[in-house]
Amino acid sequence: MDHYISKLKELGEGCRILYVEDEESIRNEMGIFLQKFFSVVECAVDGEDGLRLYRGGGFDMVVTDIAMPCMDGIEMAKKIKELNRDQIIIVVTAYTNDDYFRRLVSIGISSFILKPAQNEQIIHTLYDAALRVVESKENRRYRNSLENIVQERTEELVRLYTTDELTGLANYQKLKTDLQDNKEKTLLLLNIDNFEMINNAFGVEVGDSVLQEAGKLLKLFSSDGEGLYRIHGDEYAALLNSGDIEFGRDKALEIRAFFSQHKIFINDAQIEISFTIGIAVGRNIDMLKNAKIAIREIRAFGKDRIQCYNENSRFLMEQKETRLWIDRSKEAIKKDLFVPYFQPIFDNSANTITKYECLARMLLGNEVIFPAKFIEPAKLSGLLPGITRVMVDKSFEYFSSKEGKFSVNIGNYDIKEGYLYQFLLQKLDKYGIDPSRVTLEVLETISVQDAKESLEQLRELKKLGFSLAIDDFGTESSNFSRLLDMEVEYIKIDGSFIKYLDTDESSQKITASIVAFARSIGAKVIAEFVHNEAVFEAVKSYGIEYSQGYFIGQPNATVEIKK
Repeated sequence: MDHYISKLKELGEGCRILYVEDEESIRNEMGIFLQKFFSVVECAVDGEDGLRLYRGGGFDMVVTDIAMPCMDGIEMAKKIKELNRDQIIIVVTAYTNDDYFRRLVSIGISSFILKPAQNEQIIHTLYDAALRVVESKENRRYRNSLENIVQERTEELVRLYTTDELTGLANYQKLKTDLQDNKEKTLLLLNIDNFEMINNAFGVEVGDSVLQEAGKLLKLFSSDGEGLYRIHGDEYAALLNSGDIEFGRDKALEIRAFFSQHKIFINDAQIEISFTIGIAVGRNIDMLKNAKIAIREIRAFGKDRIQCYNENSRFLMEQKETRLWIDRSKEAIKKDLFVPYFQPIFDNSANTITKYECLARMLLGNEVIFPAKFIEPAKLSGLLPGITRVMVDKSFEYFSSKEGKFSVNIGNYDIKEGYLYQFLLQKLDKYGIDPSRVTLEVLETISVQDAKESLEQLRELKKLGFSLAIDDFGTESSNFSRLLDMEVEYIKIDGSFIKYLDTDESSQKITASIVAFARSIGAKVIAEFVHNEAVFEAVKSYGIEYSQGYFIGQPNATVEIKK
């Protein structure tokens, strides 16, 4: 027994007990007894008084009699359990019938002291209850400790997840979160101009230092760095709590003026930076997309510029138009809506049509769509090799039942994909076409991009028997030495030089030089854009072998010559 008394005193240290008893003598006697073991003992005279004291808070254990005026112990215990279902309550009672105990158990009471109570019974019951109190406190401390650890780790992970490691600024993830509060704001997207040149000139480590210093300087334009982000690479963002785009423009002008006067010093290097700034007003993540669009739009006009997003801008309309024709081109390939149209090429000395160029057209219902609509969008989306395959297949099939020669256009994209040799060989065999009938028209840029690989492929195609023509010659930075390596049979002078050949002196000089060059390498010349008789006569006067253009004949779905 002494062991339990000693242990109860240890367990009761720091415990607060509420004792409820209506009989004063018993209350005083029991109160003195409880004070031997527990740090704090408060006594109540009935259930109402006990509930009032309990609501004052902080009791580890409640010991209560049952039969009391105003509010009995059972009713008080029930209300206490409603306030705290884990509260330990000991009921002192003389009742022993089963229904009575079931009622107590139903409200969550499992500890009892039966009257007339003996000290040994009281000590054991209090010991068990005190042990549960201590275990509950330990569990609560452990749980709180775990919760604190989890909270700290969570906060650290959130910080790492939302903070840019290099600059210490908020990052893209934080910006996405901050843009989701549905409040109208202004976003400034700041892209460092020519940052790649800084990396190339000074090295990546210096480039990283520039990014860090730029972030520090940008903090001068925000309150404690709030609303400032490094999105990625050389791109920052500033989020203003105002939906006034003019306020955003003023802030951008301040930033531009500041950086025009301040250099960044890294080691011994003095580095000047500027920003192209896109501004957008809105309520969600679309602001970032719109600010990027504004930057792309203004970058066409140079660096160190500011542009506000305008949903009705010409640039955005062009982007939407491009997207439309990308989608239409994909659908046209899928539904086999690309067809060849054939434009005649006139032999100026034989005075007759001797070959045709196969040109791509898209059929949309009853409308014939010219390449000006879909070629560039198709190039941007990587669809041109698919169009080339369709054009080659349909052109070969068409001319398998016709006489005469024809040409098909081949692009850099076809050369880079490396599929041409096997593909063309397959089509020659499938349609019984003699390769000497076919001219492959390539742009002169093929001769300067990936020169070695391009030339090797073209030479292999020439070995098969194909002829080569350089298309739109003179429009790019012509490399005459590589043109010699290509051993082309034809040079097509770009239409921009032929269009005014009869009247424009510059066009005449350029045409004369191209013709002279073609003669020196043994190539024949084709003049494009021969659109009237005067130009046709001028073309012939230069000894140009072939003419092509609307004066000779428009592209058509059929040709006149038959096998």
